[in-house]
Amino acid sequence: MKQFFEYMYYRISEFYKASGDKDYLDWGYWLLLDSLGCIVLAIIAIPLYTFHLKFSRQIVITVFTLVGFLNVIIVYFIDNNLNQ
Repeated sequence: MKQFFEYMYYRISEFYKASGDKDYLDWGYWLLLDSLGCIVLAIIAIPLYTFHLKFSRQIVITVFTLVGFLNVIIVYFIDNNLNQ
């Protein structure tokens, strides 16, 4: 799992590094957070849609808060040697 998150972070960072952005390492973390949040929301949306339940703002805020907390934990798994 660690290699999976490192690979996603590496690919996102390399894309922004190639485009000339000086903050490419920060973009790797933010886009990793956003993509994981959208994946979790999509997984939650399918059962809500099939059972005709409302998709409230509280669900979205809760999911992105939990995914943000998960992303903070994932940051500790990413090796700092990728910066070099």
